[in-house]
Amino acid sequence: MKRVDVNSGRKDYIQYLLDNHLDYSFATFWNANVTTELTNGKIKLAGLNHWDFPKIRLLRWLIPEFFLNPSFHQGECFLLLTRAEWETARKADRIFTQIGPDYEDNNSLVFSYIRKYLSVN
Repeated sequence: MKRVDVNSGRKDYIQYLLDNHLDYSFATFWNANVTTELTNGKIKLAGLNHWDFPKIRLLRWLIPEFFLNPSFHQGECFLLLTRAEWETARKADRIFTQIGPDYEDNNSLVFSYIRKYLSVN
């Protein structure tokens, strides 16, 4: 039986993030944890509540406590979305959908310097 790499679709956006020194930000819960694990913690993603999307709320469980400290990260941040999440956000007319992604592939989109567009509670 041939083994399938279920994370092969993540390799390109991960390489983009690493190449551009984007090492902390936000994604929906399932994408956040998997990306953090696949990069051995080089990229730290705080999980957003998938069920409330496109309203953006930071999940306060299953993330390290220091993620909740606003001064934890001072560099550029980004938002990682799947194509389905992007379409949901566009239909809800989220303000960040008025800007284009800085990176996109068949599965994922990355919006850099997104902090000013998010109100993460």
